[in-house]
Parts: sequence; structure tokens; C-alpha cells
Amino acid sequence: FDEALGIITGAHNHKLHFFETKGAALQHRTEAMLGEGPINAIRVAGHPSVPGEVFVACYNGAILRVDARGEVCGRVRVHDGAVKSLRLHPVEPVGVSCCAGGTLCSWTFDGEVRHRFPGHMAIVDDVDIDPTGELIASVSRDFTLKIWDFADGRLMDSIALGRRSPKALCFLSRSTVIVSNYWGELIRVDLDSGKILVRQIAANGISAVAKHGEHLVAASYDGGVYLIRPSDLSVANELRCMTQRLTPSPRFRSLAR
Repeated sequence: FDEALGIITGAHNHKLHFFETKGAALQHRTEAMLGEGPINAIRVAGHPSVPGEVFVACYNGAILRVDARGEVCGRVRVHDGAVKSLRLHPVEPVGVSCCAGGTLCSWTFDGEVRHRFPGHMAIVDDVDIDPTGELIASVSRDFTLKIWDFADGRLMDSIALGRRSPKALCFLSRSTVIVSNYWGELIRVDLDSGKILVRQIAANGISAVAKHGEHLVAASYDGGVYLIRPSDLSVANELRCMTQRLTPSPRFRSLAR
């Protein structure tokens, strides 16, 4: 969501969609066929050098710069595999992205690589930049959370997360990282003390986690969106428009016979 652009979504059919809010409803404003594979992540730039531009991570390895009309105005190609996630620096005209091939790198908005961050041994699913812009965090299916120095690309910490693949992350503060995994858990990591808190939240994997005021929001494959208290990772509220069916319906079983 962006106050100027409205709500922007990406789909597996290669399309980017722009919506406007009309009271409690959404109105479809325009769509753009990007043709670069399924869309994995979208970030709206706040830097004055690219006003109103949207950065889109695509399955074919491209990061597209798209304007408010849905027209492509630039391409960043720094990965060979599907771009899983990207973040934009809060001040500098620089982005950070991660890839299914295990690579992680920072780049200028013109597409020049600033740093490559070697170290992960499997798919890197998500990346974030801390609110001060000094640190980068990444999670991978090698079961680790890694912390990097944004300015020089130096690895500062590597934290084992057990044997359950992480999925998403966000900085709660400069010293606290929240990680989700494919088993419906949230993990709070204190970078200063090294303390780790794990709490079961959902009945299936948590695909995204983000700050929302004083809370966190976690979206799960089980069909729920959870409002989380950061202090103890307890659930403050839950929104649900569907419930995942874990067993086949009787009608499906009869058809299968």
C-alpha cells in the first residue's frame, strides 16, 4: 500500500495490478502485463530520484522499475535465478535483493552492483534493511539468519534457527529481528543478547510478516492474518476470510473413487 499509488498487487500471471480505495471497497484502476514471470515482491520507492516508482521482483531474475501508469521504465539484472524478495534503503538510492540461487546483493537504482553477500548455502527467501539503514538481515533454507553491514558488505553474525526452513523476516528495531517459518512459527531474535523466542502462531507456514504500528502482522497459508504483540509474540487479533482444508471434502473423495 502507498498513499499516492493506492494498493498494488502482483500475480503469477505476470501482471501488476493497481487499486484505489473507495470507502471500504477497492476499485481496480489499471493493470500492467510485465511478462517477466510470476511476481514475488513489490516495493514502492520513496527516494526523490525515482518518485512514484515501484520496484518489482520477478521469477525470471529481473527487477523491474514501473511507474504509476504501469509502464516499465527500467530493469535491474543482478541475479541469475528467481528474485525472491527485495527492499529499498530508507535514505540512499539503493536496493537489496535475494534469489532462489542463493545470492544476495545490493545495487543502485541504475542497476550497478554495490556489494555481493556470499555465505548462504541454499535459497534465500527474504531480506530486510533495519530502520537506521545500517544493517541487512537475510534468511535462507540453509536454516540461518545472517546479519550484514550495509555499508561494506561484511558478515556480522550468522544465527542458527533449528531445522525448520525460515520464510520471511522483518526488523522490529535495529537490534530485534522477527522471522517466520513454513511451520507457522514466529521467531524473535535479539541481536544484542542472542536470546531467541519461538511461538507457534498459525496452522501452516507464515508467508509474510511486517510491522504495523505497535504490532506485527503475520499472514499465513492457513488463511488467517494475525495481529501480533511483539513483546511476547502473542496473538492480539485475527482476521480470516477462509479456512484451509487439511483433509479432502467428502465430495472430492467420492469423485476420486
